[in-house]
Amino acid sequence: MPTKRSISPRTLSLLAIPFLLVGLAFFVMGIVASVVDWSRMQDWHPLEAQLLSAGLEQRGSRTRTWLATARYRYQFGGKTYIGQRVAINESADNIGDFQQTLGFRLRGAMRAGQSVQIWVNPQNPAEAVIDRSLRGSLMAYFSLFVVLFGGVGAGILIFARRTARARSAVAGGPDASA
Repeated sequence: MPTKRSISPRTLSLLAIPFLLVGLAFFVMGIVASVVDWSRMQDWHPLEAQLLSAGLEQRGSRTRTWLATARYRYQFGGKTYIGQRVAINESADNIGDFQQTLGFRLRGAMRAGQSVQIWVNPQNPAEAVIDRSLRGSLMAYFSLFVVLFGGVGAGILIFARRTARARSAVAGGPDASA
């Protein structure tokens, strides 16, 4: 009678690693980086800046992702600076209408010759941003990947550990009492 082959707990543990790493990457580069930037921007100073350019770029060939863009000039401490950072997260996305709304607002201000409020880092005035809001929808999106990939990886590890204990118990090994 043929025996059923099963994957070893060690192989299962190795399979879990990529899932855990993807979950960890979304946590660190998505959530932690955004929260850290948002937190340090709370002490930045508001200033008025003159828009030099403003737009909304469509990225991607299959899915439509958007990126609000701008170049702006501002003065701080008697020096003139040029900034380009528009939001905390500097990537294009299609999470809600944040990028489109911001891009249209900046484009409208540019056409009307209006200045825009920016936030400037007093410790490093070359660092500035137009919108320093922490986007809940983007954090939820990152969290989905953290939970999904991290959860699958953790589930595989737990299953591998239980399988190893069960095999050890059947064989009467040292893990039988654990």
